[in-house]
Amino acid sequence: MFLFSLLSSSLITPAFANPSTNDVYHYGYSWGGMYRTCLTYKIGGVSKTKAKQEIAIAFKYAKKHIEDRQIFRNLKNASAKVFSQECKDLL
Repeated sequence: MFLFSLLSSSLITPAFANPSTNDVYHYGYSWGGMYRTCLTYKIGGVSKTKAKQEIAIAFKYAKKHIEDRQIFRNLKNASAKVFSQECKDLL
């Protein structure tokens, strides 16, 4: 019983309680997916059509899960800047 109490209390962390922290997680998850797709496309590992689909999926995920509109705008601005330099074909 003690071990169960110890483990369950350790699960109550700011990452679970703070929506802003979750927004940062979703930002990183979405951005990582989009940037990974961009790099994979650049080296020829994925077709243009598939890359566009993957980026759209990551962006839709971000739009659905990021509650803080400023964090979402930051994602849009970062993707526009990087994609215009690295993967302008995917815009």
